[in-house]
Amino acid sequence: MDLSQFTVLIVDDNKDICEILSECLEDYDMKTLVAYSGFEALEKVKSEKIDFILSDVKMPNGTGLDLLKGLQDIEKIPITIMMMTGYTDLSKEEFTELGASQFYQKPINIERIVEFIEKSISGGKAA
Repeated sequence: MDLSQFTVLIVDDNKDICEILSECLEDYDMKTLVAYSGFEALEKVKSEKIDFILSDVKMPNGTGLDLLKGLQDIEKIPITIMMMTGYTDLSKEEFTELGASQFYQKPINIERIVEFIEKSISGGKAA
């Protein structure tokens, strides 16, 4: 599957995590953009073509929850929103109700993320 036409926005306040995830996804020929907060991510969604968002939950200057809520007000939202966290006060179901398509615990397994993206693109059920 040709993933080179798809862009993933990686959102995390940890620059090292953003860099590692970006490099890993680029190894699968995906384009990546990076934002370091939920509010910065919202601005990128408004100005860039983004197909997927992979976002941390707990961040200063706009959490993943702020991002999900902000996306509800934007007509041109990405296909799929994936949330990742080491810990959270909200359940997977609560994030799904707010628009997240998938939820991952850190540490992240990049192969599972790529598999989910491929299944989302092909219209299959992603696990």
